[in-house]
Amino acid sequence: MTTTENKQITSNVLTALDSYEKHLDNASSCINDVSVNVHLAIKSGMITQPNWSKSKTPDSKAINDYAMQFAQDVLSLTDWKKVSSAKKACLRRAIPVGVAISMKDCLATMKKKHISPTGKIWIDSNKANLDVSLNKDGGDTVALSFKDADKWAKNTINYKENADTSSALELAIAKVIAELDKCYDQNGLIDLPNSKCRSKIDVLFNKVRDFKAELNAQSVSSKDEMTAKNINFSNPNVSKAVNQ
Repeated sequence: MTTTENKQITSNVLTALDSYEKHLDNASSCINDVSVNVHLAIKSGMITQPNWSKSKTPDSKAINDYAMQFAQDVLSLTDWKKVSSAKKACLRRAIPVGVAISMKDCLATMKKKHISPTGKIWIDSNKANLDVSLNKDGGDTVALSFKDADKWAKNTINYKENADTSSALELAIAKVIAELDKCYDQNGLIDLPNSKCRSKIDVLFNKVRDFKAELNAQSVSSKDEMTAKNINFSNPNVSKAVNQ
């Protein structure tokens, strides 16, 4: 692709992320739009396709790491910490779909557009090996909602879900809570073990606050439905669609 086309990919993603963050468009259509452009960025050489396979199954950390790399290499957002919680959530959710499309090279077009009028992704069902649950009519080209695309993508990249047993994070949080409960003297006043603990508590508080904000942004947008007031399909990437 040309430099102009690469710049258009970057612009398309940034516009879709803004729409996702500001609720200018339906959340799932924004994610689908970013997913398409993740694929186009890989195809153009703006970023390398991750080496995910059965022997190297990606988890949430791998997806987050790739989202950070994409933000830096494609969007020139060099400080990941300064990227908003909503934009991070959108990128993380789009990455599996975009990478899966690249792995299968299955992005299709309909009337020269990759995105349907309702914000779904056009997929070549034969290249994608879509099962009957996702292609009930047996068509060669199928428009997938984000929910369906996400299901297909995670199966394609062999995404590893977190185990149902207590995770390392759960155990660590429980331990921190237990240690905090110990920091009270007989009068009920906080008595820290040493002076360094206060600064560490500040670091922990800031980290948890930012993490909670990202979690909230992801949880709210994952409902994929917004009020009619907020859904207007004004995202130019959906109305024009990516055609490169």
